[in-house]
Amino acid sequence: MSRDRVLHSARAVVIVGSVLLLVLLALSWWKVSVTVAGTTVDAGTPGWSGIGLLAGACLVALLAAELVQKNSFKRVRALLALGAFAGVVASFFTGSASASYGNAVVVDTSSAGWPAYAALAVSAVIVVAAFADALVHETARLPLAAMFSGARGVR
Repeated sequence: MSRDRVLHSARAVVIVGSVLLLVLLALSWWKVSVTVAGTTVDAGTPGWSGIGLLAGACLVALLAAELVQKNSFKRVRALLALGAFAGVVASFFTGSASASYGNAVVVDTSSAGWPAYAALAVSAVIVVAAFADALVHETARLPLAAMFSGARGVR
């Protein structure tokens, strides 16, 4: 696969994945339902809650950086993708939903629904694509001998 094709594909994956992940963050990751005396109380918590806000902020910044399209931002975009991934992982493991009926019944859950698992997968794909984009850009700037010796080439 050519360098330009990798760069174009990685950029498309990052943009589409980021938009999809923003949608997944808005869905309820944790749901709980309580029925007492014929009355049902449903509650849900979206991925945006708590530390998931970090993932959302990183994604918005990542999309803005993608729209600018400067090659000097490739490392920044990779770090923003990593920040979004870290936010999704932290939210996945720390989130919960709670439903209560008066003061008598309180039910909590920390089992995640499908949007949380989908967000984990999508955020991992975004990180791989963003780092692939940054690495392809960096290796294209180096002479072949410098790539194998670890030395920085002169452009």
